[in-house]
Amino acid sequence: MGEPNQPPQLSSHKPVTLAWMRDLSLRHKLVAIIMLTCVSALFLAGVVFTAWEWTSLREGMVRDLSTHADILAENCNVAVTFGDATDTNEVLRSIDAVPSVLMAGAYRKDGTLLATYQRPEADVTVPLPEDLPAGHAFKDGRLTVTKPITLEGDTIGTICLISDLKPMYARLTHGIMVIVSILIVASLAAYMVSARLQGVISSPILYLADVANFVSQKKQYAI
Repeated sequence: MGEPNQPPQLSSHKPVTLAWMRDLSLRHKLVAIIMLTCVSALFLAGVVFTAWEWTSLREGMVRDLSTHADILAENCNVAVTFGDATDTNEVLRSIDAVPSVLMAGAYRKDGTLLATYQRPEADVTVPLPEDLPAGHAFKDGRLTVTKPITLEGDTIGTICLISDLKPMYARLTHGIMVIVSILIVASLAAYMVSARLQGVISSPILYLADVANFVSQKKQYAI
């Protein structure tokens, strides 16, 4: 004899529900789930964009400061060749037009300091030759860039520029504010759309629940 039909076994897995969502109605749960999904996706996109912006700003600042260093190196190569500290200093003073630059220094080929220009209000120490980075370095909230001074293909010295990071931080702050504004506006739009469209899912379920409740109370199984 075959075994009698056994009732189907229900899954023992319970639906995952956050504690604060347990007392919400079905409509509100649907809206909350949609909002959590949208806000999480927007937040992740904002984090990725901020990281990309941070990297781009650092690269852009290095590129701009390197360009200024190349110009200074080209303009003072003759003065450095003759060891003319006065003319070299005049060339370095032209960097005063770039507000973020705190210090500019010109070093001879042997590493000794020939001339330097420093903003009066800047609290910066002229780096020693052995402390100069090869190319550029971010350290202590500042960017240091070095470029060789060449004349007819020969390296005759080194230009060093030190800049603060205020312009980069200002642009990054502005970018974050834009991202936060977009996040808020997009979240509001998602809430308005989800509040209207959740009925597509909740209405049939609530209708079925009402029918089941009516059947259980009135015992009208024909419905």
